[in-house]
Amino acid sequence: MDSVLYVGIDTSLGAHVVCAMAADGQVVARTTVPNDQAGAEQFVAWLHPTPRRTRGWPLASRPRPCTMCR
Repeated sequence: MDSVLYVGIDTSLGAHVVCAMAADGQVVARTTVPNDQAGAEQFVAWLHPTPRRTRGWPLASRPRPCTMCR
């Protein structure tokens, strides 16, 4: 079973500060990304660093947890 992580994003015109916290409130990871397309792609790559493949599902049709991860 996967652990639950809460992700908070502090947005601004220049950059976004992202923090991932465990259910107990412990900070697991932090990053800062620029407020542009490259920063959005960097954020998604940070959030999901490797493609997750569910056994038996073709990669293109695997279940996806959210629209941002597509």
